[in-house]
Amino acid sequence: MPDLLTTAQLAEYLRLKPQTLQAQRSRGVGFPYIRIGRNVRYRRTDVEKHIRECLVVPGEDSPTLEPRHPSMKGLVEKCREASENGFNLWERA
Repeated sequence: MPDLLTTAQLAEYLRLKPQTLQAQRSRGVGFPYIRIGRNVRYRRTDVEKHIRECLVVPGEDSPTLEPRHPSMKGLVEKCREASENGFNLWERA
């Protein structure tokens, strides 16, 4: 797996439309990214960290993760679902 992911690659792994990630960037929410000229890339380490931050462990003293923006609601739900199902971002389905 490359260390830098395109919007299309990240969207495929998250099972989102690339337009969702583009909209999040334009609103200043979502995954951290790098802009190289007109190209956008996501560092794998940043993506992994962001997904870990979505993890909610029932029964532990972890705060309820509430999205700061309505557009993030779907992503937060996908992170929760993925973590419950043993999701590994870097394994091909």
